This record gives sequence, C-alpha cells and structure tokens, in this order.
Amino acid sequence: MNTPKWQRRTLLFGLLGAAARKLTALQPGRQQRESRFTSGLKRRFIETDNSGFDPVSHSFEDSGQCVVTAGAMEGPFYVDDPVLMRSDIREDREGLPLEVVLRIVEADGCTPIAGAAVDLWHCDSLGFYSHYTAYDPNVWPSGRANPSDNETFLRGRQVSDEDGMVRFQTIYPGWYTPRVQHIHARIVLEQKVAATVQLYFPEKLNRAVALRKPYNQRPPSPYNNLNDFVISQSKGGDGSWLKMTETDGGYRGSLTVGVRV
Repeated sequence: MNTPKWQRRTLLFGLLGAAARKLTALQPGRQQRESRFTSGLKRRFIETDNSGFDPVSHSFEDSGQCVVTAGAMEGPFYVDDPVLMRSDIREDREGLPLEVVLRIVEADGCTPIAGAAVDLWHCDSLGFYSHYTAYDPNVWPSGRANPSDNETFLRGRQVSDEDGMVRFQTIYPGWYTPRVQHIHARIVLEQKVAATVQLYFPEKLNRAVALRKPYNQRPPSPYNNLNDFVISQSKGGDGSWLKMTETDGGYRGSLTVGVRV
C-alpha cells in the first residue's frame, strides 16, 4: 500500500526534527529529557518535546509549584449561550479520548479556588467548531465569527471543587488555520472573568496524533508550537502546557492553572 506524500513528508520532518533536537541537547545548559514510567498505573508519560524550547507544565501531579498561566485571546469561536454544565463534552465527535484535569489556584500562594466556573471549548479532529461549522478550517475568519448553527459539541462548563479541581472528557483537538492544536479555557469568579487562557500539547505528540484516524483525513498542520502566533504573543505561554500521559486508547492532560484574584 502506497503511503500518501504528506504522511511521508511528516515522517521525514519528524526524523529531521529529532536529529536537530539531539544536537541542541549537546549545547551547554541543555538537559536531555528521558521518558519516565508510572508505577501501578496504566499510563506512560509522554516525552515533553516542543521543537526548540522547553516549557514547564506546572502540573499538580508533579509539585505544588504554580505560576500565573499566560493570558491568551478568546478567539473568534467563543459561545456564552447556552452554558452547558457538563464534564463530558464529546457528543458525537470522533477522535482520540482526552481527559483534561485542571486545578484552579490563586497564583500567589497556590491556594485552591473553590467555586470557579471553568469553560472549555475547542475544535474537533478536522478543525470544526460547534456553532460555527459553516467555517472552513483552512480559512481564518477576519474578526469575530458569526454563528452558523446550534451545534454544541466540544463545549462545556464545570465548577471547581474544594480542591480547585475540574475534569472534562473530550477528544484530542485537530488544527485549523492559522493555529496549532490547542484548547481554550476561561475561568469565571463571582461572575467576573478572572482569566482566559489556552492549553497546549507537546509538538511530538501533535505530529503523532496527526497520523492517526480520523485526524489523517487532513494533512498535518503547517503550524507548530514555534510558529503559532498566539504562543508567540504570550511569550511562550508560561503555565499553559499540559502534562500529557497515555491512557488505554487515549490521553490525559493535567495542569495547575494559576490566576490572580
């Protein structure tokens, strides 16, 4: 069976990128990352690899450390009505299962915030957003997009518990022009928006997912963590990088989201 040209090209770029990263790791002050394995859990840590820079996840799974999560634009596809109180936001969307677990804290002191409303939204595996499915994911809308339908997939809200935790069941997002794979989140405290952020994935994982069904119905994204303009605007997206682990058939992403109150 012949391999599509774009898949061969992606594999070649991956090999070239791996070679470049090995050379970078030999530079003074650089440390090579090694894969780690959990004990007693059916999850394998995904190597953090962002093709040239090394953001820190600041996940509560690693430590009690936290930072202010970098603010980011809301984007053209936000919907504030209806508010869907649910943790499983998949509906009928196909894609690799993804559990997103966030701990919302006050950045000064890392104190958990209970009662924070956390909105999550992102595109599906082919780059479409609910409420805006008429928009071609290969074309960036100029300014705020106008809703085209009443679809609600991949949108939902959860309220943080006494430990500041929220959990969402979703799928790994695809890409659209001109953005790398990402998830939008908005934190509301006492009916006021405390933070609007975006969550990101390791570059190596984005490329691997792009080769799997149903993501491979489109060529892999020409946008990556180095050339994404929102990551650049937020100066690298400090505190926005999910810690990724493999689960049976999918992934889990965890993060401590620090906000100023």
